[in-house]
Amino acid sequence: MNSRLSKSLKAEFHEKIKASLPIFKKTGTNFGGVIYRETDSERDRYLFVFLYPHSKMDSFTIEFAANAKPEYPFEFLAGKRTAQSGSRCRIGKFLGNKNHWWHLNRTHEMEPDITKCLEDRADIMSALCKIPSAVTDAVEKTTLDLPQFIKFLD
Repeated sequence: MNSRLSKSLKAEFHEKIKASLPIFKKTGTNFGGVIYRETDSERDRYLFVFLYPHSKMDSFTIEFAANAKPEYPFEFLAGKRTAQSGSRCRIGKFLGNKNHWWHLNRTHEMEPDITKCLEDRADIMSALCKIPSAVTDAVEKTTLDLPQFIKFLD
């Protein structure tokens, strides 16, 4: 993701996730994304929400995870689950296998060499304008689908 878009995306997401899920606290960054964690002391586990921007395209998704340890379980592939330790899955699992990437422009439709053409000022400005509505939609879906993820764990 373009660095200017990434910075704006992370700031917007942080404000909206704080307002919608205040029990989740920002705990770090990794793979260009931001990790939020909540302690589920009833079940001796940690729950995570991970804002995951695509490394090459101007798109992002959300991952949910659970782990017995306070670290995000990057050792699992998205979609994997272990009974003793935890789970990690993308929000698309709970959206009826709908497209689980929010696209800010058309970089996901193009060959890698052509994406350089989209890096002009107009395309960046257009994508920046899409961030608030894309993040609002993502946070709304996160808020609705997080209980489904927790049910999936149990």
